[in-house]
Parts: sequence; C-alpha cells; structure tokens
Amino acid sequence: MHLTKIEQPSIYEKLFNPNNGINSSVRVAVIDSGVDIYHPDLKDSLINDSTGKVIGYNGIDETLDFADSGFH
Repeated sequence: MHLTKIEQPSIYEKLFNPNNGINSSVRVAVIDSGVDIYHPDLKDSLINDSTGKVIGYNGIDETLDFADSGFH
C-alpha cells in the first residue's frame, strides 16, 4: 500500500523499461536520514561535481554533509 501512495508503479515505468533498460536521463532525489556513499548499490549512481566530490544536501541541518546520521 505504501508504494501505491508514493505512486511507485507509475514512476517505475518512467525509470525502467523491460525492453530498453534503465532510463539514465532521469535523476532521482531521495529524502532520507542520509546516504552511505560507499554502499555497493549506490556508489556508482551518485552525481559528482567537477572535483569528484559527491553532490548532496542535508535539508535537516541545512548543510552539505549528507552522511547518514540515523544509521539507516
């Protein structure tokens, strides 16, 4: 039920097509307690600036430190 509330089925169709694969032109923002930039499922999907630093923002603390502070 929670996936339906966030319209996951329709979003999934825009992000992934079984005939064509992943739509790499779509950028996804995630609101969470932080991110582990070394996690194997995430590390190759994050956006980097020209110096190689991962781009992110902490909306709770209003800083650029987006490391997971909630151990999630």
